[in-house]
Amino acid sequence: EEIKKIFAPLTAKVKKSNAFTYIFVSILVLLVSVYFLTYFDFIYWHVSAIARIALIKVLPYFDWRYLKNKQCLIEKLAPSTPSLLFNCDLCENIRNIHVYEDIDEDTLIQRYLELDVPLILTKGLEEWPKHSNFIDDVVKEDAFYYSYPCRLSTSIHRGSSMAGQLLEKVKSFDEFFLHFQNCDLEAMRVFRRFTYRPKFLPPTYS
Repeated sequence: EEIKKIFAPLTAKVKKSNAFTYIFVSILVLLVSVYFLTYFDFIYWHVSAIARIALIKVLPYFDWRYLKNKQCLIEKLAPSTPSLLFNCDLCENIRNIHVYEDIDEDTLIQRYLELDVPLILTKGLEEWPKHSNFIDDVVKEDAFYYSYPCRLSTSIHRGSSMAGQLLEKVKSFDEFFLHFQNCDLEAMRVFRRFTYRPKFLPPTYS
């Protein structure tokens, strides 16, 4: 009895340690089992469906939608003293911009699109809205406003932001640049309702 009393604290710690190890190993085995079971299409489909339902249930408590297009889940810390020099990737090394009224598809692809070289086409957007504030109408659409750009380059914002917030923020600046690519299909459909696909754009480009 005396020996039990002496070793009681140690025994309790060992039991706790064993319980923790058991729980950890059990969870690990469960996760590994689920991982290998997902190689079967039937099980993969059910696991995927359950995961999607769980994500929808979590949405009222945590809006995870901005993460779906993120390349990195951990944001890079901004420097404490932001640099006054701004590196504009869009403008670097541009000496002049060619202007065309019309251009054939091969030239457009080989000389400009494949090389990421900008150009100006003066015709081809006749079917686009004539009023200059049509962007305001696009932003009013929830599917576009709450979408998160998958590629963003701008001088007015750091980190991620919804497309609608970016376009609203533009109004506070006299000089800026903003370029983003929206990979959200619903947002793309909304934009295409206002701006038809240009005829000069090759079929392989959206």
